[in-house]
Amino acid sequence: MKVFFIGYDDNANVGFHMMKAAEAAGCEVRGFKVLAHPVQYPEELPLRAREGSANARNQPLSWLENLEDLKWADVLHYYNTLNCNLHNRLDTPYVVQHGSNSYRMNTTEVADYYHDAKMFIAEEPDLLGFFPRETLLVPPLPEGLLAPFRKARTGPIKVGHLPSNPQAKGSPQICETLLDIEDGSFEWQVGGVPNIELWPQHMERKSAFDIYIETLQPYLDGYLFGEQGVSARESAFLGSVVITNSLRDYEYEKQYGSFPFQRANTTEELKERLLELVGLDREALQEINEGQQQWLRKHCSYAAVGKRLVEEVYT
Repeated sequence: MKVFFIGYDDNANVGFHMMKAAEAAGCEVRGFKVLAHPVQYPEELPLRAREGSANARNQPLSWLENLEDLKWADVLHYYNTLNCNLHNRLDTPYVVQHGSNSYRMNTTEVADYYHDAKMFIAEEPDLLGFFPRETLLVPPLPEGLLAPFRKARTGPIKVGHLPSNPQAKGSPQICETLLDIEDGSFEWQVGGVPNIELWPQHMERKSAFDIYIETLQPYLDGYLFGEQGVSARESAFLGSVVITNSLRDYEYEKQYGSFPFQRANTTEELKERLLELVGLDREALQEINEGQQQWLRKHCSYAAVGKRLVEEVYT
């Protein structure tokens, strides 16, 4: 099977990793993205930008006049696109993958635009319920990508929260909660990600924490928002016990049998989780983290995700 991956941008390199998962399952793959990402991942999808265009995100890729290479595909795989119409011009089956807030704010319009998609891939369960053919599929993340950044930790237990967008991740409430329970027995750091910080530098900083708080933002702009994301999976593979939001655990339990991370949807729940965890020794925390990693190895490897793409999504 030949699959062509197409997207405007590739936040957190999710499109690239999905392409590698399809390849691991035996698919022939090609792909591109329109916008470059500033953090410089080790490998990324190639760029195909419109000449002279500063903002191609909301353009429906109609500027792609030469579609000969796309005709090669048996299936088009759209990721992080709101209005891509290439399937109409090529008469090629397609699937749609989303995990962005731009989709959350335009669910009805996007569902109508992609009404004849073979399948809708929801990266998070709050995106379910808008397509007749849909599945929850947590994107892959190879453990080996994070292994070089793992380090032995010494000294007091360290808690961290380093979001790319503090206001969207509930950082003020997280900071207030940590201040409320601070007693000198553990260390903590809350801070945003500098615009110029490259991905390896960010992983290096995140690797310092025994406990990582991903988000405390169940809703954003009136829409369901908080669920585990790439940052949670990265932190787990870096050896941190991950705390994050989840308002729809039952969707993970239905699809995967369980939810992998420590859950906190309110400041009170976050306080409870933190008090439980900072009271543990490092060995006990590592045992909890190992359980989180085992879940990711089982469900988020290239092989596991690729198998589901071939058997459930593309066929």
